[in-house]
Amino acid sequence: MAEMLGYTVEEMLGRSLFEFIDDEAREIAESYVQRRRQGIRERHDFQFTRKDGSHLWAIVSATPMFDADGEFAGVLRMITDISDRKQAEAELRQTLQELEFEKFALDQSAIVSNTNEFGVITYVNEQFCELFKYSREELNGKTHKLVNSGYHPTDFFKQLWSTIRQGNVWRGEMKNQAKDGRLFWLDTTIVPFLNSRGEPHQYVAIRKDITDRKQAEEAVRLSESQLRTKNEELAKALRDVHKTQSMMVQNEKMVSLGQLVAGVAHEINNPVSFIYGNVMHADDYFQDLLKMLQLYQREYPEPTEAIREEIDDIDLKFLLKDLPKLLSSMKMGAERIRQIVLSLKNFSRLDEAEQKQVDIHEGIDSTLLILQHRLKETAGHPKITLVKEFGNLPRLQCYAGQLNQVFMNIIGNAIDALEEAMETGQWGDGEQAPIPSCPSPTLRICTEVKYEQAAVCADSIRSPSHIVIRIADNGPGIPIDVHERLFDPFFTTKEPGKGTGLGLSISYQIVVEKHGGRLKCNSAPGQGTEFAIEIPVARS
Repeated sequence: MAEMLGYTVEEMLGRSLFEFIDDEAREIAESYVQRRRQGIRERHDFQFTRKDGSHLWAIVSATPMFDADGEFAGVLRMITDISDRKQAEAELRQTLQELEFEKFALDQSAIVSNTNEFGVITYVNEQFCELFKYSREELNGKTHKLVNSGYHPTDFFKQLWSTIRQGNVWRGEMKNQAKDGRLFWLDTTIVPFLNSRGEPHQYVAIRKDITDRKQAEEAVRLSESQLRTKNEELAKALRDVHKTQSMMVQNEKMVSLGQLVAGVAHEINNPVSFIYGNVMHADDYFQDLLKMLQLYQREYPEPTEAIREEIDDIDLKFLLKDLPKLLSSMKMGAERIRQIVLSLKNFSRLDEAEQKQVDIHEGIDSTLLILQHRLKETAGHPKITLVKEFGNLPRLQCYAGQLNQVFMNIIGNAIDALEEAMETGQWGDGEQAPIPSCPSPTLRICTEVKYEQAAVCADSIRSPSHIVIRIADNGPGIPIDVHERLFDPFFTTKEPGKGTGLGLSISYQIVVEKHGGRLKCNSAPGQGTEFAIEIPVARS
């Protein structure tokens, strides 16, 4: 700033900025500072006087500053030398003032009008009349509101008049309207003519029709908008195709699995039912024979030599003691097979395509029964501890077979995570872990009811709103960067051949889209993983 005005910094420090501005500007200093104290920001052109007496024009942008208590602390001003621009504008105005308005009419493409300081039209050329469809008589004495299209906001014209009334040239694009209602765009330049006191006393507006260009730009914008819309539609269609494809693959797989399970269950059920029914009769028969044998021993206490030898050979005492145990074990085994068959049929639920009232715990138990072999201790792998914390749940209106599929996917993934952790022997631990402070591989399944509160008169009624199933493991946890893609189709962190990336995606669709519920994951590296399934309770 000092270099621009020809002073040293020391000569300027401590002095008012208005000491370097011409006398007319100093007259507004008091109101200027007062507006800064009110927090108003402004930009003005001022003429400065250099130390050598020469002048320069500069734009002053003033920004008020306040301290921490909100008290006015000063003004930050950015000052830009615009002397060259001011000189060019003065030369342009001088040139235009020397020209007669009719000379503009020689240019067949120029659309010229002249207004006084109040904005009243005093002259238009033939091109103006031809474009706007008005005669000179209809235009003279009117303002440009007559041809304003109403497209531009009020602030647009306020800024325009503020510029030209300060003696500055304004240029921009304006949308106008002809007498017949036709709308068109004009590239407009408005030049203020100054009187001897340097004040604008008339304005010349020179226009050029740019309607074709604006229409082309609008066509390009419309085309780009349509292209964006089409791209969004294609992207959505692609997502839908991926989703449908994943659903078809998984549904086909589950239908095949369900048919296989149902077929196996049916084929096993017949012979098992035969065995189970006959074991009961066999037990009765053996009891009768044992009674008959004991009766013979009482009635004929002295058997023949051949009978004694046979008794010793078959160890009759042991046989009499062990045979009831054997029959009891056979009945328990047959009962166990019947339970497995019922669980397989319950899991497949091929006959339950529609929503039905079901017991969620039956589906969870059926899934655990099918996966039970993966929970047992094997060579090199310890047993996986199963913790079941079942609440008192109401029967749920749902697609039971599909929810069983969700349980199978999530519990199967939890077992996979625990088997992975078995290689290192490290379990999710800490206060934030779903299963805190557990030294061995553990799978926990909890169920509970969430209630919603509704006030009736002075009493309060609690009604179940959601059933919540939490499936947690204390495995290695899930990295944070994987969370965002956890439910994406075909996304998997497993090795090739060990996962399709469809299990959680299908589970999310079943829970959220099919049942209107929520499926959330709570996990962090080293903290284990918990999936929370929330299903709304159906109301009649």
